[in-house]
Amino acid sequence: MRELDETIDERFDLAEDKVRQIAEEEERPYFRRVAEILEHCFALSADPSEDTQGLYADALPDAYPMSFLNPSYAVSVLGGDLGRALSLLYRDIIGLIPCVLEGRKDYLTLFAELFIQIECDVRFAGADGGGCEEGVPDATDDVLADMRSFYLDNVEIFGTDSVDEMLTGNAYIRDIVMHSDLSDPAYLKKYGLCLTDNESAMQAYMADADDGFIEKAARTYVEGYIRGFSMMGKDYRKKSTVLIDYSVGLERVVRRAVEIFKEFGFTTLFRRSPEFSFNRKPSADFGAFVVPVNPQMNFDHRNDTALFMDKKYAERMLEVSGAAYEVRKAEAAAYGGPAVIQTFGQADFSPEKKPECYTFTKKQSEVISERRTRATLLINRYIKPEERSFTIIAFPVPEIGKDFPAIMDATMRLNTMDNGVYEKMQAAIIDVLDRGQTARIRGRGKNTTDLTISLHTLKDRAKETNFENCLADVNIPVGECFTTPVLAGTNGRLFVGHVFIDGLEYKDLFIDVKDGMAVDYGCSNFPDPADGKHLVYENIMNFHETLPMGEFAIGTNTKAYKMGRDFGIEGKLPILIAEKTGPHFAFGDTCYSHEEDRMTYNPDGKALIARSNEISDKRKEDPESAYFGCHTDITIPFEELAGIWAVTADGEEIPVIEDGLFVVPGTEDLNKPLLALAEK
Repeated sequence: MRELDETIDERFDLAEDKVRQIAEEEERPYFRRVAEILEHCFALSADPSEDTQGLYADALPDAYPMSFLNPSYAVSVLGGDLGRALSLLYRDIIGLIPCVLEGRKDYLTLFAELFIQIECDVRFAGADGGGCEEGVPDATDDVLADMRSFYLDNVEIFGTDSVDEMLTGNAYIRDIVMHSDLSDPAYLKKYGLCLTDNESAMQAYMADADDGFIEKAARTYVEGYIRGFSMMGKDYRKKSTVLIDYSVGLERVVRRAVEIFKEFGFTTLFRRSPEFSFNRKPSADFGAFVVPVNPQMNFDHRNDTALFMDKKYAERMLEVSGAAYEVRKAEAAAYGGPAVIQTFGQADFSPEKKPECYTFTKKQSEVISERRTRATLLINRYIKPEERSFTIIAFPVPEIGKDFPAIMDATMRLNTMDNGVYEKMQAAIIDVLDRGQTARIRGRGKNTTDLTISLHTLKDRAKETNFENCLADVNIPVGECFTTPVLAGTNGRLFVGHVFIDGLEYKDLFIDVKDGMAVDYGCSNFPDPADGKHLVYENIMNFHETLPMGEFAIGTNTKAYKMGRDFGIEGKLPILIAEKTGPHFAFGDTCYSHEEDRMTYNPDGKALIARSNEISDKRKEDPESAYFGCHTDITIPFEELAGIWAVTADGEEIPVIEDGLFVVPGTEDLNKPLLALAEK
């Protein structure tokens, strides 16, 4: 543990005494409740064996509506700005629980001191709840100022820890994985996270799984990581560390993966899931994570950094990160990239938009976008894109339903499909697509998709190609051909009636494209179209007013498509699998982001020339305007697809898919799952 300073023990004891006093004497519900949580955290620091699950009571869906964790309730009791801020503080304080179990006395001290200061601000201003006595100053300005100062002043601690954990790992999480009795579900509580039935059911399933299943799952995952290096012409032996992100409950697979990674010369690293406003991620698959107990709470607090996000804070974050990478530059050079185990099958979630929650101003959105781009460039300086790789694999969670065991078996079959069979079929599709000057994609029925994709000009089709023949390596399972479109001449509308992206449901999602750039977008999630547009702006556009189309792809894994329909889980498939189940389009950076000048080749030896577009072409003279730090895939299901055609320079339309079926000679096997579905 890295101590704050020599007085940490004294500050810790003083904070504990004051928190205990507030918990005993405080009559105002907010401060009494949060003081009780902090009091339990101090007790946990002394005795980590205590159960933590009760500390999350206010986060549970039944209690949340009348909890101060809910910004709407907090605002109704405490007032607008004060309620929002104190709800944020409560959310961050329950994020302390895992840190306390790790022995992070520094984090507990810092947040306890902030809480004590805020309680003093309100008490001395005479505020009762959030209101103020007549003639007594309101505490809101003082509270907001203190909280903004807290997050800015502690960027050095929080930002440095984030870099350190990624490059050197979290010993506490590693110890859980490698030394717990994985047959006893009691180990799950060591994480200190809010557990759901998913984690205990997954642990039970894995505990009963035979060694062959565990071996197959772990080896497929690890060898996909190694193949990713080979596929991109990189030498994995230059790297010695790999970061594993995984879903709690899968430790038996993860432990075996650690052993297999060691066979390839890799030391495995782990990190905790980000639980604070300054590091929470939109998607859950980060660190050692659990299925969210309350997705609405996560959605409500997704923009909490709006309280303190400004140019000064963003610059300080970049400065601290740069200093941390410089200190850890040897570890950064050894780092090979992440190996991620995603999960899917969580209960459907359609977010409720609440006006009481924090939202970013236009200026803040611009700051976030600029910081994201500069942060990516900073990371690439120390962890060179031309040397690193990654892999992602996905498994269902028990919450997916009674068919969970069958879905797990089907997913395992998908994850271990024969690369060689798909390589040949995808090569045949690419040969047709490479004849086109453009590609045309049209929807059918209620799907109004009508897109023209402009393709790069091939000088020699015998030696060059526009489309990568993508097998099971960095993205498992197998099954797609993708390209980087030319922006000029890429026009039309993309539409999907119903899709889940990063856990959020979108209804009637559309993006209109002119010369490769998104010019309008929205969805019908909310009665007001402006709210639907803002949802897309936040989560697909990533706070950019517009983004380029960075990828056009055709997913070929019709077995995955059939699996989704057979079990009625097509809406629950993660992007990792869903993108293989039909044509898809990504907005943001290209698939070759920051590696455009490193030539790669398909298995047939053809050079992949479609690696850049008019935006990423700016990378040498103005790298900050060449990248966006995001890439979000949107897939059209086969059933909503009229067809895809390669359109030659003289206007001939050569079909790849018509009426939802592949028509390229040699791809007949891809239609068998689709035809089987049609017969049902």
